[in-house]
Parts: sequence; structure tokens; C-alpha cells
Amino acid sequence: MSRATQCPKCSAALPSRGRFCLECGLDLYEEGLHHRPVPWLSILIVVVVASLAAVYLVLRARKPQLPPENEQVRALTGKLMELLAKEEYDTIVDRYCKPDTKYYDEVHDLLNQIVRGDSGSHGLNIFRTRCMQVDEKDRLQEAERFVREFGGEDIEYVVVVLAQLTFPDGELRSELGGTLAGSARTDTFLAWYLRNTFFAMDFTDAEVTEVGWKEGPRGDMLMVATMSYVEPVEPRPSLPDPNFIPWRRLGEGKWALAITNQHLLREVLDVLGRAKIP
Repeated sequence: MSRATQCPKCSAALPSRGRFCLECGLDLYEEGLHHRPVPWLSILIVVVVASLAAVYLVLRARKPQLPPENEQVRALTGKLMELLAKEEYDTIVDRYCKPDTKYYDEVHDLLNQIVRGDSGSHGLNIFRTRCMQVDEKDRLQEAERFVREFGGEDIEYVVVVLAQLTFPDGELRSELGGTLAGSARTDTFLAWYLRNTFFAMDFTDAEVTEVGWKEGPRGDMLMVATMSYVEPVEPRPSLPDPNFIPWRRLGEGKWALAITNQHLLREVLDVLGRAKIP
């Protein structure tokens, strides 16, 4: 069918495109002489916007799936922060340290050797006698001299442990006379260790920012939770860094707070074993 070239109303020549006759204003769309243009650009824009919106909604609804062990450690670390905020160190030891029987027993044996063993208890008595012979204000200096004299490397840690075991105000002094036996000695020490590691910290809004496997000090792989606190935290000398909470996997879904101070307890024992009366 040929396209009309003249207006049926006024017989004027029709424009090549457009809605109205240029002479009489006849609506050419209504007469079927011209067709409405397809708004391809508008359709394209609508399709693109709708597609982007759909992608956004899908991505927003799809949360990244972390490995199960990451989720487990995040949850455990959150519970640990709650207990630390309440200063429930004994509960932490029972719940998160004791299950790691291999390393818990190792700490237990080292403490027994320090307090009750032949070389340990002998050296401990020498240390106590020397420190008690000086004025109270000079005891820490005497303790440091003792540790340096008998070959301590991590001076501050060894001094603190020995002082806590022997000084009249020492938090671990009751262990010297053996009044604590069995696991009670180990539990008391680990609670003290935790209290000093996380001393005077603000756990409000503490947050796990990252979880991942890292090699521990003994070459074993630990799942470490990286922490963010309201106030920046500087680790105390010779104690674990509270910014990194290490967990040891015990089995499927089972974890324990990694105890990593055994090498320092061995150093305490080595210093006592080398101690001699001048």
C-alpha cells in the first residue's frame, strides 16, 4: 500500500514525518497517515535501571557465606568478650582453657615443678630470702638483679611471676606453701594470667573485624580473631596481645582459647634451677 502524499482534508503536501498537517493541522496519527515514533531511548533507560535495581536487591539479600569455623570462632570470641567484661576469669578458664587438656596439663606440670619440684622450690626459696632481706621499696629491683644474675631472658615476665609467688602482697603467694593443689593451682594461675592480659580494658562494643588461620608460636595453626576496641589497646610486655585472640581447634565444632605462655614458664623454671646461694 502506497503512502499518501497529500492531506485528505486540504490536499496540501504532507510532511515526511510529524503528527499534524502543516496547512490545516489535521491529526495525521488519528487518520493513520503517520505512525507514532517508538521511544527506544526511554525504553532502553527503563530496562537498564530495572536491571541495575534487580542486581542491587539480589546482592543486598545475598550475605557472604563464611566457613563454619570462622562463624564458630566469631561467636566464641563474642561470648569471651562478655565474660571478660564481667571479669569472670574462672568461668573462662573452665569453659575455654581446660578443654585443651594437652596444653592445660603442660602448664599444670610446669607450675608444679616451679612450686614443688626440687630445683624449682629450692630456687624459689633462694629468691624469696634475697628479696625479703631488702626494704620493701627495693624488692622489685632485687628481684630483677636475681633474674639477670641467673640468666633470665624475658626479665620482666620472670620477675612478675616470681614476685606474685613470693611477695607478701603477691596474688599467687598461696601457691608457695602448696595450699593449692592439683588443678586449683593451674586454674588460679591462668585466671591471673588472663586478668593481667586484659587488665583495665573497655569491652563495650568490642568487635571481631577479621578471623583467619595463623601459625602459632609453636608452629601449630591457630584460628585468630582480630579485635577492634573503643579505645586502642597496647599489649603489656611479655603477655599476649589482646588485639588478637587465638583459638585452637580441638575437633569438629570444638575450640579452646590457645594457651601460649608455656615457654615463659619454662624460663621461670630454668632461672630457679640455676639459682645458688652466694
